Amino acid sequence: MAKRGHNEGSIYQRKDGRWVAVLTVKDLAGRANRVSRYADTRTRARAALRELQRQQEAGVDLTAGNPTLGAYLMQWLTAVAGTVKPRVWDSYESIIRVRVIPRIGGLKLSQVTPLVLQGLYAALAADGLAPRSVVNTHRLLHRALGQAVRWGLLPRNA
Repeated sequence: MAKRGHNEGSIYQRKDGRWVAVLTVKDLAGRANRVSRYADTRTRARAALRELQRQQEAGVDLTAGNPTLGAYLMQWLTAVAGTVKPRVWDSYESIIRVRVIPRIGGLKLSQVTPLVLQGLYAALAADGLAPRSVVNTHRLLHRALGQAVRWGLLPRNA
C-alpha cells in the first residue's frame, strides 16, 4: 500500500489495540488542529479517515465540535432573534422547548438523520398533536438544520 501524501491524514494503532485516524485541519482562524476518530479495526479507521476527508472537502468545520441538537437549537434561536418578529420567535422557542428537546434534544447534531426526524414526527402525531403542528415542527427543524449546513456544522440537511 502506498503512503499517504502530506496533509492526507494518518492511521496508527494505540497500545490498547484501538486504531486511530487523524487528520490535520485548519480552523476558521487559520490554526492547525488535529481531528481524531477511533475504531476497532484498521479497515474502520481507514473508513473514518475517508469520512473526515469527505467532510473537510464538503466545507464542514471539523474543529467546531459536535454539540447536541438541543444546544445547537438554543444557539440558533439566539442568532435568529433579530430576524423574526417577537411572536414568531416565541413560537419557535415553544416548539423547541416543548416538542423537540424532550424527545431528541440530547442527540449529537451529527446523529440527527431523516429516520430520527421521521420518528419524532410520528411520535408527535401519536401523542395527538395536530397535523399542522407536526408540519410546523418540521419547517422549524428544516430551517434550523439548513442554517447548520450554512455554518459548516453539518454536511447536509437531514
